[in-house]
Amino acid sequence: MNTATIFPPTPSHDDMEFPFRPRSLTIAERKNRDLWSFWSPKSCRVVQLIGPLAFMVALQFEFDPNVRGYVERPRQLDVEGGAVELDFWTREPRGLERLWLLVPNDETIEPTTPRREHRRSEALVGAAQ
Repeated sequence: MNTATIFPPTPSHDDMEFPFRPRSLTIAERKNRDLWSFWSPKSCRVVQLIGPLAFMVALQFEFDPNVRGYVERPRQLDVEGGAVELDFWTREPRGLERLWLLVPNDETIEPTTPRREHRRSEALVGAAQ
């Protein structure tokens, strides 16, 4: 058997502190959902995601030079009708931080403008403030 020692690379985020840690997946989520995992050189850890959309967005953050760091499943917002889990937190080189919510089409409404919006968008914005 051949073995090799691999030393993880230095994080590209310059050891910056993240204000969030990813919520650990439950055993049921790992077993029953569409789990995607990959090694993140940007975060120097294994990133675990549920579903191909979250996986594709994480890869976009991973290879985007304008994203210094990101965290999956950073927090939940308590809104009327239950909690909503945010999908990502990102930080850009100039310090701008964003929380991302991936919204499936069946959770949107058709507004009068061409832009779709989440059914509970007003409640979510209120809970985030």
